[in-house]
Amino acid sequence: MTACSLANLKEENSLPEPAYLSFSSWSRESLRGLADVDDGVAKPTHIMEKALNDTLMCLAEKRRAAQRPDSVDDMTREQVLEEKLALQKALLRFESVHGRPSRRADRNLMRPLYDRYRSVKRLVGRNPLAKGKDSELQPILEHVAMNFTSPQPRSPPQELEEVVEIVTPVSAVAQSEAITELEEPVTSKQEVVEQVSTVLEKCSDSNLHELPLAELLQQQQQSKLEKRRLRKMLREFEEDFQKQTGRKVQKEDKAPMDSVYCEYKHVKARMRLLEVLVSKHEHRREI
Repeated sequence: MTACSLANLKEENSLPEPAYLSFSSWSRESLRGLADVDDGVAKPTHIMEKALNDTLMCLAEKRRAAQRPDSVDDMTREQVLEEKLALQKALLRFESVHGRPSRRADRNLMRPLYDRYRSVKRLVGRNPLAKGKDSELQPILEHVAMNFTSPQPRSPPQELEEVVEIVTPVSAVAQSEAITELEEPVTSKQEVVEQVSTVLEKCSDSNLHELPLAELLQQQQQSKLEKRRLRKMLREFEEDFQKQTGRKVQKEDKAPMDSVYCEYKHVKARMRLLEVLVSKHEHRREI
């Protein structure tokens, strides 16, 4: 990791999240700001549009100065981190001057910028700067023939495939905007594999398949309690939201609770994996 990368990493950890994306700043009082009502305090739309355009131009200028491509997919890991910091600073600066987007029109106006920040942030989380041995580049020597072979993708463990098989497909009609059931429908087997793969990557006990049945049952019970806690938190949020705004939570209203929703999905995927592993143990005992 270069000195520049270390500096960026240190700066990233010291910066707060933009208020509109921060769950810690989401209170009952702030819920009133999400009602689609112009209370006379919000700035006119043309002012917000000009401020957004200025922010986008500033970001584009910094991107050109740093020689970063516009597409995140074409960036290196260090460039992705630089882009994340630039977006984070820009959003914090915008909110310090104009406040958190309160009206629906303002939220729709700002959504592409917030969405870009969220996608870049997720990419930083999935691709940390610290690389493993498999990802290190070989030195290129002059007059020496190099054998460039792509690393073989690791196939998902058998447990992941079994988890995929027990998941019931959800129709597109079931993708309701309401959060009453707190379910994020899965549209493909690959998404399930990715969800459970994330569990294996994030959990400190990523070798769940090696645990004895007693420990698996204990992990299963702990996951159930955690899921119940998160479900209660999200349900309270949706009930408070509906009381304050008079409507159910829509997809764009979930942003302040993104971290909780991600954790909830993570726990659900973990429970699916544990269910498969427990079933395998019980099947072995019956044989």
